Amino acid sequence: FNGGNVRERPISGQVLDQINANESVELLEKTADGTWYHITNERKVSGWVSVTLLTIDDATKARVPVAK
Repeated sequence: FNGGNVRERPISGQVLDQINANESVELLEKTADGTWYHITNERKVSGWVSVTLLTIDDATKARVPVAK
């Protein structure tokens, strides 16, 4: 709802950009525990965001691959 940081890597990575409330993103992969998602935002910046910043239905979550 408020947006947040797009990071180089989960948790402590360098901030690359922001995602904004109501912005659509492409989901690329997720961490094994599902707490961070690798996304591409509307400005074509790719990085990691906390799942707490996203609204994702359960069916979509199940289709996102786990990062290797």
